[in-house]
Amino acid sequence: DYVPQGNRIDALNISKMYLELDEVEHSELYVVDPTLSETDRDARLAEIKAHTTAIQREVIARESTKKLANQRSAVHTFLVSAISTNLRHL
Repeated sequence: DYVPQGNRIDALNISKMYLELDEVEHSELYVVDPTLSETDRDARLAEIKAHTTAIQREVIARESTKKLANQRSAVHTFLVSAISTNLRHL
Protein backbone atom coordinates (compact mmCIF):
# COMPACT_ATOMS: atom_id res chain seq x y z
CA ASP A 1 0.00 0.00 0.00
CA TYR A 2 1.26 3.44 -0.92
CA VAL A 3 1.90 5.83 1.94
CA PRO A 4 3.11 9.38 1.16
CA GLN A 5 6.67 10.08 2.35
CA GLY A 6 5.53 12.83 4.75
CA ASN A 7 3.11 10.44 6.42
CA ARG A 8 5.84 7.83 6.79
CA ILE A 9 8.20 10.32 8.41
CA ASP A 10 5.52 11.51 10.84
CA ALA A 11 4.61 7.91 11.71
CA LEU A 12 8.28 7.01 12.19
CA ASN A 13 8.75 9.93 14.59
CA ILE A 14 5.69 8.85 16.57
CA SER A 15 6.97 5.26 16.66
CA LYS A 16 10.24 6.51 18.17
CA MET A 17 8.25 8.06 21.02
CA TYR A 18 6.46 4.73 21.57
CA LEU A 19 9.81 2.93 21.64
CA GLU A 20 11.17 5.34 24.25
CA LEU A 21 8.07 4.82 26.36
CA ASP A 22 8.32 1.04 25.97
CA GLU A 23 11.96 1.13 27.04
CA VAL A 24 10.99 3.00 30.22
CA GLU A 25 7.95 0.83 31.00
CA HIS A 26 9.62 -2.49 30.12
CA SER A 27 13.29 -1.82 30.76
CA GLU A 28 13.90 -5.49 31.54
CA LEU A 29 13.24 -6.34 27.88
CA TYR A 30 16.22 -4.23 26.83
CA VAL A 31 18.81 -5.63 29.23
CA VAL A 32 21.77 -7.51 27.77
CA ASP A 33 23.70 -9.49 30.36
CA PRO A 34 27.39 -8.64 29.94
CA THR A 35 28.39 -12.18 30.94
CA LEU A 36 26.69 -13.73 27.90
CA SER A 37 28.81 -15.43 25.28
CA GLU A 38 29.11 -13.66 21.95
CA THR A 39 26.59 -16.04 20.38
CA ASP A 40 24.09 -15.57 23.21
CA ARG A 41 24.67 -11.82 23.17
CA ASP A 42 23.95 -11.70 19.44
CA ALA A 43 20.80 -13.75 19.98
CA ARG A 44 19.68 -11.40 22.76
CA LEU A 45 20.30 -8.35 20.58
CA ALA A 46 18.28 -10.02 17.80
CA GLU A 47 15.39 -10.53 20.26
CA ILE A 48 15.50 -6.85 21.23
CA LYS A 49 15.62 -5.82 17.57
CA ALA A 50 12.61 -8.04 16.77
CA HIS A 51 10.68 -6.50 19.67
CA THR A 52 11.43 -2.91 18.63
CA THR A 53 10.72 -3.66 14.98
CA ALA A 54 7.32 -5.11 15.88
CA ILE A 55 6.45 -1.97 17.85
CA GLN A 56 7.58 0.29 15.01
CA ARG A 57 5.60 -1.65 12.39
CA GLU A 58 2.44 -1.57 14.48
CA VAL A 59 2.69 2.16 15.22
CA ILE A 60 3.65 3.11 11.65
CA ALA A 61 0.74 1.11 10.23
CA ARG A 62 -1.74 2.62 12.69
CA GLU A 63 -0.52 6.21 12.33
CA SER A 64 -0.27 6.02 8.53
CA THR A 65 -3.81 4.69 8.35
CA LYS A 66 -5.08 7.53 10.56
CA LYS A 67 -3.27 10.18 8.53
CA LEU A 68 -4.55 8.79 5.22
CA ALA A 69 -8.10 8.69 6.58
CA ASN A 70 -7.80 12.32 7.69
CA GLN A 71 -6.43 13.33 4.30
CA ARG A 72 -9.22 11.49 2.47
CA SER A 73 -11.78 13.24 4.64
CA ALA A 74 -10.22 16.64 3.95
CA VAL A 75 -10.15 15.95 0.20
CA HIS A 76 -13.77 14.79 0.28
CA THR A 77 -14.83 17.95 2.14
CA PHE A 78 -12.92 20.11 -0.32
CA LEU A 79 -14.47 18.39 -3.35
CA VAL A 80 -18.00 18.58 -1.97
CA SER A 81 -17.49 22.26 -1.21
CA ALA A 82 -16.11 22.94 -4.68
CA ILE A 83 -18.96 21.05 -6.37
CA SER A 84 -21.55 22.86 -4.25
CA THR A 85 -20.05 26.23 -5.15
CA ASN A 86 -20.05 25.35 -8.85
CA LEU A 87 -23.63 24.09 -8.75
CA ARG A 88 -24.79 27.36 -7.19
CA HIS A 89 -23.34 29.24 -10.14
CA LEU A 90 -25.37 27.20 -12.64
